[in-house]
Amino acid sequence: NDAKSRDISAGGLRLLVDKKLEQGTVLYIDVLRDNGLDPISLEGRVAWCNEAKDKTQGMDRRQFHVGIELTKIADDYKQMFTDLICSLEEGQKVKYVPDGLPINT
Repeated sequence: NDAKSRDISAGGLRLLVDKKLEQGTVLYIDVLRDNGLDPISLEGRVAWCNEAKDKTQGMDRRQFHVGIELTKIADDYKQMFTDLICSLEEGQKVKYVPDGLPINT
């Protein structure tokens, strides 16, 4: 599933998704980088999920803001993720899979 990040930090991120996710759900997340390089793979857990009050233009379906606590960043990705956080703007695209299922990219 695709989602857009709204906030991102070394400890977590907030996503806008079109499916309600239960607190505690494990997610494998690929953060896509604008430079076209391989995505940065992270693991996280849903800390909270609230229905979005703001509707994206042209979207009739329900959307949810989801707070993700990052629980694991592979050593190979730690520096890349830190560099990315320092250079990001709102709207970074990510892919996630609920319930701890791996992403095939």
